[in-house]
Amino acid sequence: MRDVLFRARDYHGNWRYGNLCHYIDDSIPMCKADEYYTIRAQDVDCEEEAVVIPETIGQLVWKSSDGAHEVWEGDIIECRLFGVCPSICMAVWDINSLSFRLRWAGLVQYSSKYSFVDFLGNLFAEWEGVVIGNIHDNPRLFNEYKKKAEAFKETES
Repeated sequence: MRDVLFRARDYHGNWRYGNLCHYIDDSIPMCKADEYYTIRAQDVDCEEEAVVIPETIGQLVWKSSDGAHEVWEGDIIECRLFGVCPSICMAVWDINSLSFRLRWAGLVQYSSKYSFVDFLGNLFAEWEGVVIGNIHDNPRLFNEYKKKAEAFKETES
C-alpha cells in the first residue's frame, strides 16, 4: 500500500513533511483568506503543526520499495529513455484523469505501456531517472532547457 504523505514549505522557508490538514479560521494573520493549511508530522506523539504556503503543497507520488528514491508532486526528473539524450519531466496531478502523470517538455512525447507507478519504478531501477529539483526550489530550471512549465504535454504513462 502507498503512503499518503504531503510536503509543503512553511512561512519560514522550511520544508515540512507529514499529514495535510485544512482549517477554516480567520485568526492566522499571515494567511490571505479565512482558510489555511498545516502539515503535521507523522509521529503519533507529535502534535506540532506548521502553517504552510498552499501553492507549495505536494503529495508523495511514488517511493521505491527500498526507500532510496522518492518522487513528490512538483518534482522535476531528468531521464534517459533507452540511453538517448536526457529530457526533463515533472510529476503533476492531472485533474482530467484524476491521477498523477508526468509532463514532458517539448513536442516529442513518450507513451509507456506500463502504469505510472511501474514506469517510475522501471525508470529509477535502471538508473535512467534522477530527481534534479522541484518547481518551487528551482523555478528557473526550465529556462536552462529553454522550456516553460506551461508548454509541458501530458504523457500516457
